[in-house]
Amino acid sequence: MNRAEILMDQDEILLDTAEILMNKIGILIDRSVILMDRTDILMDRVEIQMNRAEILMDRAKILMDRTEILMDRADILMDQAEVLMEIDQILMTRVL
Repeated sequence: MNRAEILMDQDEILLDTAEILMNKIGILIDRSVILMDRTDILMDRVEIQMNRAEILMDRAKILMDRTEILMDRADILMDQAEVLMEIDQILMTRVL
């Protein structure tokens, strides 16, 4: 084998190696794109969960406000019951 044949064989080996490396780079790029797409999907899911949490917090605030209103109404009813009991006592003392 002469020097020219050896150089040609080495050149062919280098070209094959370069092609293999380019294929591997292509595969890595494809995997990177897939990972970026998955990351986007996960970020969308996180955003959805955050929106749901915000909705739940708003609902909890509404429930707390309604509870406070009900407690105020209960206080009013208790005051009214107290007044009615006092009126009842006054009426009972007048009857006797």
